[in-house]
Amino acid sequence: MRQPTAFVNSGLHHVGIGVRDLEATSAWYRTHLGFTKVVHDVTDDSAQLGELTRGEVWQQRRRLVFNPYGGAGIEFIQFIGREPRGAQFEPELGDIGISAVRVKVANIEHSYERFRRLGETVISAIVEDYGGWRSFFVRDNEGRMLQLVEAEDWFRKPSRKRNGGVCGALISTSSNDDGRVLFEDHLEYSAAVYNEVGVFGDLLELPGGKKQFRRVQLKQSMPRVGRFAEFFGAARFELLQEEGKTHRHTRSGLVWGDPGFVYIAFEMAPLDAAAEFFSRRHYDVPAMPQAVNARRPPARFGVLRDADRLALKLIQTDRLPILRGRVTLPLSENGPWRKTPRRTLRWLL
Repeated sequence: MRQPTAFVNSGLHHVGIGVRDLEATSAWYRTHLGFTKVVHDVTDDSAQLGELTRGEVWQQRRRLVFNPYGGAGIEFIQFIGREPRGAQFEPELGDIGISAVRVKVANIEHSYERFRRLGETVISAIVEDYGGWRSFFVRDNEGRMLQLVEAEDWFRKPSRKRNGGVCGALISTSSNDDGRVLFEDHLEYSAAVYNEVGVFGDLLELPGGKKQFRRVQLKQSMPRVGRFAEFFGAARFELLQEEGKTHRHTRSGLVWGDPGFVYIAFEMAPLDAAAEFFSRRHYDVPAMPQAVNARRPPARFGVLRDADRLALKLIQTDRLPILRGRVTLPLSENGPWRKTPRRTLRWLL
């Protein structure tokens, strides 16, 4: 087992989604995608986010949920006392930002027929990408695009009716070269599954999918280490670059917590070393490492942004929350590259 010299990246921890109705959206993800484990559910102000909310302080409710079969989680964010602002245009592939979040399923045919039977908005047939992953695209209850992909790695072995957590994202960029520096060199997704240019059959049914893209899919080249690497599992990130146009940004005019895909979070420890690493490489770090919340701080986080203003949240979990955070289990400060015992994670999640 390798030991990092500065910090260890245990993998994709969760994605942050701004929502209009937290209860309705949380119920949709619980019912349709099995995100049943609530890790924390807090109401706090946005003062800690600084310029990410343009210096304005608002109350926000945040709920972090996981799927017990493994994979990354989702944090829902809803403003309280402030009218949410949506994008000024209908986002499509090529518009800068997170275009879709990937969720793993055990049986793609069963999941596809189930979503169609439930009357949900299925926006593509089952397709296969250049890397051999079969998937289809749907919209959630508020219209965000999800890619359900057939996966093989699981924390708990699921039945054909089950699905797992988040396992990556489809990200539209202004420069795939810059994106590859971030994901390959700095986030350790260093294996290119494919790197192609063209019009792609598996994207044709999606908004903006008939255009020509530079397209690269990245995955980790070796198993990750760290406290929760076994639970998070493997993830893949796909970068799409549409050339020869003035790019729109999906988060233009929006602040942290407005509806849409807000950020991608990675578990990194020690957090201060990780933040310093990215700062030295000239990434914007608008939120320096700090406690997740003032009352029961189970973790610390920092936020950085790349040249496209893609927000990445770096999080270091110090205590495992139990009973929605009312009780916490402290983790050892030493050895962040060591795995948390599987039986402990099974008990908690």
